[in-house]
Order: sequence, then structure tokens, then C-alpha cells
Amino acid sequence: MLLKKKKTLYDLGYIVKTGRLVWNQNKNLLTDNPREGVLLIWAHNITNSGLKVPILKTGKPQYVKTNDYDAGPCVVVNRITGSVKSTRLKAGIVPAGMKFIAENHVNVIFPPTQCNSLFDNKFQTSPLSMEKLATQLTSKEKIEVLKNITGNTQISKTELEKLLPISV
Repeated sequence: MLLKKKKTLYDLGYIVKTGRLVWNQNKNLLTDNPREGVLLIWAHNITNSGLKVPILKTGKPQYVKTNDYDAGPCVVVNRITGSVKSTRLKAGIVPAGMKFIAENHVNVIFPPTQCNSLFDNKFQTSPLSMEKLATQLTSKEKIEVLKNITGNTQISKTELEKLLPISV
């Protein structure tokens, strides 16, 4: 019943990637100076009310020195969802053109228009706005499905991309 008339992010042409920066293996690249790097999105930047950057006084640098970055629009979600009984998925929207790197406790959902479509151009535009997608991902219905899908405290990029039902 939960899957009836629903699609997955994969079906809709979205691509989900796990954040590619492992901070403790790249400490030398981290900085607090926005002029020296691009925004680093940590899981704590994704709040119940969306993406909050920078968050001051966390003790964690908010920027990373790199020329290899991603750019919005996209939706970022936390990978660690809490205990099975209190699963929570938080989502934030990265605006179009915003440069960033996601830390590896964050999943990034790129819309079809952001995806490499060299081999498949059937996905030309995003079927959902970033706002509608973020709202769906954090809904009570999706959280219940998420509890049943993962059975643990994390959601993988594959589970998010290929198993979570999305209403179009």
C-alpha cells in the first residue's frame, strides 16, 4: 500500500551520493575562513528547519580548501537517523549555484537536471521541486517507511535512492 502509485528517487532520475569528505582524514584542508575554501556541510548543519550554514561555535571548521566541489540545487539529508524507535530524517536545500562539499555523514540528492545524462536523456527536468522533495523526505509517512527499510541507525545512499517511495 505504501508503494502504490509511488516512485523511487532512482525511478525519477535523481542521483544520491554520500558526502565525499572524511574530515578526520583531511584535517589539513579544513578552515574557518570562507575566503580560503568552499562550504563544508556537516550533518549538524541540517536541522529540523532546513540547512543552517554556517553554524558558529561548533568547534568544527565550516569550510574546506578544495577546487573540487559540488553545487546546488540539491537536497542534503542526514545519514545517521538515530535509534530505530526514534528515527529522524532531516533535510535541507542547497540553493542553485551554491558551492559545497558534503561530509560523509550526509547524503546528497541531485535532481535529474544536475545528473550526468550522457547515456540517458529521458530525465530532463526534476519532477519535484527541491522544497516538495525535502518535505516528503521528512514526513511521518516516510519516517515510518524508513524505520522498516533500514532497521538500524543509518540510511545508505542506496536505500534512499532505490527503496524510499516518493509521491509524484
